[in-house]
Amino acid sequence: MLKHSAFFFSFVAVTTILNILFRKYVSSSLEIDDFGVFTAILALYGMMIAPVSVFPMYLARNMAILQEKRGIADALSFRKKFLRIYILLIVVIAALLVLFSPLWKDGYHLYSVFPVLLAIGLFFLQTLSGINGASLQSFQDFGTVGKLQLICTSVKLLSVIVFFEIVVSSFNLEYYISKYNFVIFSAIIGAFVAVAAGFFILSRKSASYRDSLFDYKIDYRSLFHDLWPMAVLLLLFGVLNGIDEFFARHYLDKNSNGLYGSIVTLGKTSIYIIASVIYVVFPKLSSNIDDPLVTRRIMLKALVLSLASFAAVMMAVLLFSDFILELLTHKKYLAAAPYLKLFFIAYMPYSLIFMLINFFIIHKNLFYIIGLTVIVALEVMLYSIFHGSINEIIYVMGLMGYVNLLFSSGIWYMKHARLKR
Repeated sequence: MLKHSAFFFSFVAVTTILNILFRKYVSSSLEIDDFGVFTAILALYGMMIAPVSVFPMYLARNMAILQEKRGIADALSFRKKFLRIYILLIVVIAALLVLFSPLWKDGYHLYSVFPVLLAIGLFFLQTLSGINGASLQSFQDFGTVGKLQLICTSVKLLSVIVFFEIVVSSFNLEYYISKYNFVIFSAIIGAFVAVAAGFFILSRKSASYRDSLFDYKIDYRSLFHDLWPMAVLLLLFGVLNGIDEFFARHYLDKNSNGLYGSIVTLGKTSIYIIASVIYVVFPKLSSNIDDPLVTRRIMLKALVLSLASFAAVMMAVLLFSDFILELLTHKKYLAAAPYLKLFFIAYMPYSLIFMLINFFIIHKNLFYIIGLTVIVALEVMLYSIFHGSINEIIYVMGLMGYVNLLFSSGIWYMKHARLKR
C-alpha cells in the first residue's frame, strides 16, 4: 500500500505545487475582498459535490469487487450501465442547483448569480471526472489518476494566466465582470480537458473487452440501500468542511472575509494530502470488506501515514507562518498570519475524520451516522452564535473538530479495532 501511495503521492505533490502556484497567482491578482468571494464559492462547490462523490466511491468499490471475483469484463459492463444512470441523475441535480442558485447568491452576499452558475458548471464536470478517476482507481492505475489531476491543474493555471494577462487586460473586462469569475471559469476549462482525456484513456483501456461486455442488471433497490448512508456521510463531511466559509462570508466584513480566505487556502490544502492515501486505501478496503483483520491493518497504516504527512506540514506552518503566508499568497494578506497557526491546529482533526468517514462508508454504521448528524447540527448552531471575528470561527471549528475526532475514532475502535490479530 505504501508503494502505491508513494507513487500516486508523487503526482499529488506536483499537482499540489501547481495548485499552490495557482492560488498564489490568483491571490496576488485579486483584491482581498474578491479573493474572499472566490474561496467562499469554492467552499460552496465543495458542499455541492460532497454527497454525489459517493457515486465514484460506489463505482470504485463495486468494480474492484467484480474484478476480484468475476473479471474485468464484468467490471466494465457494470461501469457502462452505471454511467448511464449517473449522468441522468447529475443532470437532474444540476438543474435543481440552478433553481436554488438565487438563495446562495443572497446567502453569500454576491452581486450576481453568475459565479454560482459557474460553480454548478464546475460541479457537473468534476462529477464526470470523479467517475473516470474511480474507474482507474478500481484498476489500481493510480499513475493515470495522478496524471489526469496534473493535466486538470496545469490547464487551469495556464488558463487563468491567459485570462488575466491577455484577455481581461486587453479588453478591460473587469469593469463588466468580476475577476473571480474568470478564475472559476479557468477551473472549468481544466476540468473539461481532464474529463475528455479520462474518457479517451478509459475507452482505449476497455477496447479489448468490447466484445465481452453485456447489459449488466443493476438492482436499484440494493443500489439505494447501499448509497444513502454513504451519501449522508459525505454530505455531513462536506458541511463540516465548508460551512465555516459560508458564515465567514455572511457575517465578517469584506476585508476579514478575504483574510480568512487566505488562511483557508493554506489550511485546507492538507485534505488533498489525505486524499492521496484514500485513493489507494479505498479499493483495498473494498476488496477485503469480508476480512476485518485485513481492513484493520490497512486502516491503521493509512491513519499513521496521514497523520505523519499532516504533522510535517503543520510543523512547517507553526515555525514559519509569516514566511509561508507571504510566499504562498501575497504580502497584502500578512495581517492573517497570527490566525494561521491557530487554524492549522483547529483543522488538524478534520483530515483524520475524512479518513475515518471513508472507513465508515464501507462498514455502514447507523449509530455513527446519527451521531455525526448531531455533531454537524451542533457545529452549525455554534457558528450561528459565534461568528463575530475570525478567532471565533476558528475556535468553533477546532472545538467541534476535536469532539468529532474523539467520537469518530471511538466508534471505530469499539466496532473494529479491538479485533485480535
